Formats: sequence, C-alpha cells, structure tokens
Amino acid sequence: MQLLSTFEVSVSPKNKTKKIFVTGESGHLGSLICSACRERGYSVLNDKYSFQAEHCKSKLPGVFNFQYPNEIDILNEHMIENIFRFEQPDIVFHTAAFVGTDKCISSYHGAYVTNVVAIDNILDIIKKSCSSCLFVNFSTTATCDPMYYGLDNKITENTKRGPKTWYGMTKWQGEQVMKKQYDNWINFLPVFLFGCYPFDTASIWAKIFVQSNNGKRFNILLDPKIHKQYEYAPNMIEVIMRIVENRKSVGKDIVLTGSEIRPFGDFLNIAHEEYKSLLGKDLEYNIFPEEDYLMYHVADPSLMYELADITEEQYNRKRKDFRAAIRAIVKSCEKIKL
Repeated sequence: MQLLSTFEVSVSPKNKTKKIFVTGESGHLGSLICSACRERGYSVLNDKYSFQAEHCKSKLPGVFNFQYPNEIDILNEHMIENIFRFEQPDIVFHTAAFVGTDKCISSYHGAYVTNVVAIDNILDIIKKSCSSCLFVNFSTTATCDPMYYGLDNKITENTKRGPKTWYGMTKWQGEQVMKKQYDNWINFLPVFLFGCYPFDTASIWAKIFVQSNNGKRFNILLDPKIHKQYEYAPNMIEVIMRIVENRKSVGKDIVLTGSEIRPFGDFLNIAHEEYKSLLGKDLEYNIFPEEDYLMYHVADPSLMYELADITEEQYNRKRKDFRAAIRAIVKSCEKIKL
C-alpha cells in the first residue's frame, strides 16, 4: 500500500483536532469507534490509509477465520511506523485481535502473533514516534480465572487472572506486555460484546445465523442452564468514548458489560424466535453443555458507570435490549446472500 506523503487538517489554533488511529477498523468494535470519533470531530487517520469495509461489497464465507484484506495491516511494522511518525496520533484504539476460542485454537500461531506480538511492536513504535499517545486496549474477561467468579461472585477489575483457553492466554499476555512497556494506557475487559455481520464474524450469534442461512448446523459449546451476560456492541460505544475522554481512566482495567443476566438458554430461545419470525425458518445448532469452560460468566459494571459518569438507569434507557439487537443481527446476516 502506498503511503500518503502529505496530510493536512484544518483546525482551530485554540482547539486542535485530535488524531485517532484504530486497529481492526473493519471489525465490529473498530468500525463503531471510527464512526463515533468522526461524529465527535476527531480526525480518524485510518480514512487516509485504508478502504474501510471494502470487503462488504463481496460475499463473505460462512467460516470465521476471514481476514480483512483492505484493513491496515498491524503486523506491517514499516507501515505502522511511517503512519505514526508522520501523523503523531493522540489516541490509538487497539481493537484488532484474534477473537474467539475456536478461531484461536484453529490458528495457534496466528493468535499469538496478533494478540501478543502486535501489541509489543505497536507500543515500541509509539514510544519512539508519539510517546504522549494514549493507548486504549481491548482485552477480554476470558483472561480471568473461572475459579474466582460466579453468579454470586461477579467478575470485577480485581478478579484474579488465570485464563483457561489459548484465546484468553494470548489476550492476557498482550495485556502484560502493554503494562510492562507503556504507562499511558486504558485496558477494557469486555464481556460477550456482539455486533452485526459482516463487521462481527466472531460472535456466537453471527455464527449461528450465518451457518443456518447456509443450511448448516452450528455446534454450541455452552451450557444453556448457565447464566451469561451478553451485550450489543453499539450500546457500549458512548460509554467507551466517555471513559476514554475521562483522563481519570488512564492506567485502569475497566470491565465493559451490559445489564441483562440470564441463562444462556434464554438468550438462545430469543435468538431462535427472532430468526424464525424474520426469516420463517429454524436455527440449526447442536449443544454440548459439558464443554462449557466459562461457567457463570457475569460481571460487575460499577466502575464502568463511574468512569463514564453515567447511571445504570441512564444506560439502560438508551440501550437496545437483547431482542432488538438480535433482530438487527438477523437482518444484517440476511442482507448478504451466501
């Protein structure tokens, strides 16, 4: 990819436009953050160096190791260094990752390189090129030890770490690299955030809907009786931006989670009902409850509300509930004929 040699932004001398760089800009969190930053008047550097969401113009496969070919390559150190040295970003949102237990197992080395090595390389470049930059990392609560949380013992920022999956392990190692290398960071720990297809190809909901559209049966390694906590990613964007703009958040781990706590089977029933009502056909899936490695995955959003300066009531009043979110995903899956 040819890098631009010039870049000019018309800014007020009293209110310089902040420059934002987003890794994983084509993914469900990355694309939403890019949009939110544009709405806030920030300069999103990705717009100058990539063709965002170009992959949406073509059919996507029903497998979920799909790579975004028109996204800025975070493993290309030369490219990233040139961009950072020339542009001097104020904030880097690091959303790029190998996401999901199944995906990481299927590409063991790829998960390590993307989730650990890439952070090390990017932070090394930041320290040399734009050392005052805020690094906003998106990790996962899969880095926590399941022995230390449950339905009556919610995950918090202080829950003991001890991941049981290769996905969780690589994300935890990435966090450790960040905290050892750099001081100016915020680390988000999302709980089951899901978005719309094709921006989100990793969540269980997109997987079930896409596979069912293809007439295929999807294997679910989750016990329907065990409580979970899912949240639609667009509900979180305002909260994320408010936290990032609050400098009291620097140097903190922050759990990102929604307020709906119920057995996974309840969520699955809603998904089934919405899929059938919208498309007139049943979901195809198998359930293997003995494989559930996350157990009662429920988190406490107290610090999230505090740092976003928002109450739980205000948050719930603005959010799409689970049923409305699932309807949005079903519609997004149906738009692309596979």
